[in-house]
Amino acid sequence: MTKPRLVLAAKALISLALVFWLGTRIDVAPVAQRFTQIDLAWLALALAVFFAQLLATGWRYALIGRATGATLPARVALRLMLIAQFFSQTLPSAMGGDVVRAVMAQRHGLSWGRAISAVLCDRGIALVVLLAIATLTLPLFHARVDAFWARRAMEILAAGTAVGFAVLVLADDARRARYGRSRALRPIAMLIGDLRRVAFAAPESRRIVPLSLVVHVAVIATVWLLARALGLATGFVDCLLIVPPVVLATLAPVSIAGWGVREGAMVVGFGLVGMPEADALALSVAIGLAQIAIGLPGGVVWLLGDRAKSVAPGG
Repeated sequence: MTKPRLVLAAKALISLALVFWLGTRIDVAPVAQRFTQIDLAWLALALAVFFAQLLATGWRYALIGRATGATLPARVALRLMLIAQFFSQTLPSAMGGDVVRAVMAQRHGLSWGRAISAVLCDRGIALVVLLAIATLTLPLFHARVDAFWARRAMEILAAGTAVGFAVLVLADDARRARYGRSRALRPIAMLIGDLRRVAFAAPESRRIVPLSLVVHVAVIATVWLLARALGLATGFVDCLLIVPPVVLATLAPVSIAGWGVREGAMVVGFGLVGMPEADALALSVAIGLAQIAIGLPGGVVWLLGDRAKSVAPGG
């Protein structure tokens, strides 16, 4: 068996193992019952907000491309983001959508370096803002969560965020040039330079960071709206505190499109604020299905107009 197939098999095994573990631990009957009683109006609103944040992400990608010299027309950047969302749900890893996005951007005229840098900066700035949200809400987290281990974990995360932000601020041209003399560190130095430009120096910066904040708040709002659709008694503040670390957990490329990891993180995370395990599992499944739903338009766009310029699974 080839290495890619071994990796795929390992991810599938992890997803199945986590889902099986949750299935043996949690009574699935209440989970199914939540879906039979779902409020379609709240569900429609949740999907609308979720799709709107995807459009905002496409706009951010266009601005980041402009800031890093990887300029694409806004309509092209938006189309690539929609297609990337589709492939994030159909390829073995959520990062598969990023690979497709970079390949398609290169086929729209960008160099490989610029195409990859724009995608990495888009992911990087999203991660920076997400970590900032988790750090700034730490006092609220302490007030709401009693678990010692969870408090310490969030404090470590906040400390790491502070260190990373300091590196980003202090990594001026002279320091990056010094590290850039090493072939191994040169790509990292270039990426840090692009991130600094995106976050601080480029004319687009004043829109990129606030737009990233809007994107994350929209994702948190989507989770809250899905909870309302399922009839779950959870507040927006709880979602604000728990969703960012859950998103961070699902970024680990160890499962199929985040399945299993997301469910485990949701059950543990929302359990910290008193949500029953079955309800947290139902909410997590609803999020996964919503991600698939908003990825479908990207599949249609790819089939109708961009298939020849993209990379099909296994192609």
